[in-house]
Amino acid sequence: MKINTHKEAVIHFIKKMDIEMIGDLLDDDRTYQDMPKSQFLHLLDNAFMKLSEEENTGLTAHSGTCGNEECINAGKSGFCFTGNKTKHHINLIIEEENGKVTDIYECNGFHCPTKDLQYKFKVKV
Repeated sequence: MKINTHKEAVIHFIKKMDIEMIGDLLDDDRTYQDMPKSQFLHLLDNAFMKLSEEENTGLTAHSGTCGNEECINAGKSGFCFTGNKTKHHINLIIEEENGKVTDIYECNGFHCPTKDLQYKFKVKV
């Protein structure tokens, strides 16, 4: 897979559950999910550890949107990142501006049109 954009790189390393590379790619001066980068990365790493404990070695990204019409993020696009073994998942909206990721946050009303996904449980970031 050829990575052409900052967003594609972030998605690639989320799929690899590589918290160090994600940390290198994200801007130290931004907040993610309305918290400092270090705190967000800590919570994301905890989610990755939970997924790894279930023998997931990577994640698959399925695109979708926030489906909660009452949410301020309604219609924003993101990804359902599912484990390659258990199908446990993390739903993340990834925003970008001028080719750079500007925010990442969990979506509780995420809708993924892929019909064959069977989620056992959602991993909380």
